[in-house]
Amino acid sequence: EPSVRSCGVAAAAWEAGGLWRGALALAAWMRPRALEPNLVTASAVVSTWGRRGHWEQALHALAANAVGGLEPDLILCNAAVDACGRGCRWLEALHLAVQDVPRRHLEADIVSYNAALSACERDSSWQPALQLLIAIGLPGRLRRRPDSKSFNAVISACRKARAWEQSLDLVRHQQ
Repeated sequence: EPSVRSCGVAAAAWEAGGLWRGALALAAWMRPRALEPNLVTASAVVSTWGRRGHWEQALHALAANAVGGLEPDLILCNAAVDACGRGCRWLEALHLAVQDVPRRHLEADIVSYNAALSACERDSSWQPALQLLIAIGLPGRLRRRPDSKSFNAVISACRKARAWEQSLDLVRHQQ
């Protein structure tokens, strides 16, 4: 008889290997067998929906896990932020990273913020990206300062929006 742990490992492996149908089918198979998904399974499902561009299903899966008694961890929340980004839903990604993660008594990390910045970049939303970059760069906000991925996402958003002056300022600031 499969355990919750073995199902979680299998779902994560399928998701990592791009076999998203298997990950989703396994999660659906677990419920009628009284195998409640763990954080590994839940993260695999949210990531799977995100990689497919289905941000709404990813958010639904995040909410369903919370309602089902599984308290989302930062990895699961970051998967949801990334899913919103892949769906070009920068506002939802920002909300998750800046408001929802702290509301869950979790501390957003550079992965959280970079996923939100990438969401802004995909939509050419340079102003919210720049505001977030400035906010996360403030002393005491993060243990780790914004990295090259952070700056590159904002520079790319500026480039896409033809905000070239801001791009140049960011390049200068990065040096």
